[in-house]
Amino acid sequence: NGMSFNIDYKKARTLAMSFISYQLAETQSEEIAMGFGYLLRGVDIPFLTGSNKKGAKNPDPRNAPPQQQPRRPGGGGAFGGGGGQLRSQDLDINFNFSLRDDVTFNHLLDQGIIEPVRGNYALNISPSIEYQINTRLGLRLFFDYRQNIPRTSAGFPRIDTSGGLVVRFKLQ
Repeated sequence: NGMSFNIDYKKARTLAMSFISYQLAETQSEEIAMGFGYLLRGVDIPFLTGSNKKGAKNPDPRNAPPQQQPRRPGGGGAFGGGGGQLRSQDLDINFNFSLRDDVTFNHLLDQGIIEPVRGNYALNISPSIEYQINTRLGLRLFFDYRQNIPRTSAGFPRIDTSGGLVVRFKLQ
C-alpha cells in the first residue's frame, strides 16, 4: 500500500597483532539503521499544481485541474511543455535513522594496559518529503541532523544540521 520499512543491524570485531611492539589492536563497531517510507498517490496541493478545488463543478475541460485535463500531443502546462502533466501527483515521505558506535583499543600485552586510541559515536536523523508536480518538475523538502561524539580526548563533539528545498526541473 505504498509503505516501506527497513531495519539493519551490523556488528563487527577486528583484531590485529603486532609481534614487534607486543600490541593487539581491537576494533569493535556496532550500527543500527532504520528507515520508514510512505507513498501517497493522487495528492493534490492546489497552490503547487495550480488546480482550483473550490467545490464548484466546471464543465470546461480547459479550466479543469491538471489531473482531469485531456492530454494533448505537443501541448503543455505551465512547466511541462510537450505533455508534462501527470494524471496524479505523488507525495513520498521518508524518515531514516542510524546509530553507530565504534572504538579501537590498544592492548599493550607486556604491560597489561588497555587504552582506547580512536572511535566515535554517531547519530544520523534525516526526514524528507518529495512531491512530483508533473513529469518535469519535482520538489524535495529535507532536513539532516548528524552528531559525532569522539570516544577519546583527541577530538571534539560535532553537530551538523542541514535542510532545504530542492527543485528539480528535467529538460527531457
